[in-house]
Amino acid sequence: MNQATPNAPSQPQDQRKRRLVVLLVIAGVLFVLNWILGFSFYQKKKQLEATRAALEETIRLKKALEAELTHFQEEVARYKGEVATLDSVILAQNRDLEARAAEIRRLLQQGKADRRQLAQARQELERLRYLVSEYKYRLDSLYEENKRLQEENVKLKSEVSQYKQVHEKLKDENVKLKIKLAVGSRLSTSTMEVLTFRIRRGKERETSRAKRVERIRICFKIVDNPVANYGTYPVYVRIITPQGETIFIEGAGGGKTTLDGQEVLYSFKGSIQFSNNPSQQYCLEWQPPIPLTGGQYTVQMITNDYLLGETSFKLR
Repeated sequence: MNQATPNAPSQPQDQRKRRLVVLLVIAGVLFVLNWILGFSFYQKKKQLEATRAALEETIRLKKALEAELTHFQEEVARYKGEVATLDSVILAQNRDLEARAAEIRRLLQQGKADRRQLAQARQELERLRYLVSEYKYRLDSLYEENKRLQEENVKLKSEVSQYKQVHEKLKDENVKLKIKLAVGSRLSTSTMEVLTFRIRRGKERETSRAKRVERIRICFKIVDNPVANYGTYPVYVRIITPQGETIFIEGAGGGKTTLDGQEVLYSFKGSIQFSNNPSQQYCLEWQPPIPLTGGQYTVQMITNDYLLGETSFKLR
């Protein structure tokens, strides 16, 4: 007869317990794995976000760099050509800024830029901004100084032009004064008389008959002139016939002189000693080398290229 053992009822229960333990262990393992995967995903997400932030920071810095360089170039462009001496300064400053910009680009292009590299790039960019500001200040100072010098130069040219105008005016006035003085210093006759004589036995007898005239005497006085130079003045006398021709015989004292710049013939030459004595009478004599004819004669006296006096006389 078969008999049941006392432990038989507990075997299914033990199996259930083992299964439960196994499930708990598997659940724990899955939980741990899930946590590890979640943590790893979180870490990678953080790294990705950090990488993305770094990339965005790099892009932002690059844009800021390009904007700064473009702004500087626009700022300094207006100075080019304004002042020739500034072009070399602008060129040197552009080279310096480009060198610094190249360094910043190098820092930003080193693969995955870390925080230290980004901080260094940002610091370099701040230095670049400072340099741009400093260069702009220097250029503005040079530009303003150049404008001031140009304005002073324009003012100086204007003053020089004014001085030239004043000088020319004074020069013209001086010339006019000299002309007035020269004209004012000219001698002029106050009276002028022509006497004609016939000579018999060494004595003079006045005559108006042309064929008998052997001597002509011209007497005159000089108008008071305190600005005229004292001294000897040459006097060229022209005896002009009724036909309008100057009696000219070189062997009898005739020659050539000028009157107001024009060459003229004269009949004879004399001189006077001027001392500005209006009452003093001067006389010049001449013996005609040819017989005279009746008619109206003109007498002109010339000295120093101008007419000293003029009168006429008539013979029959």
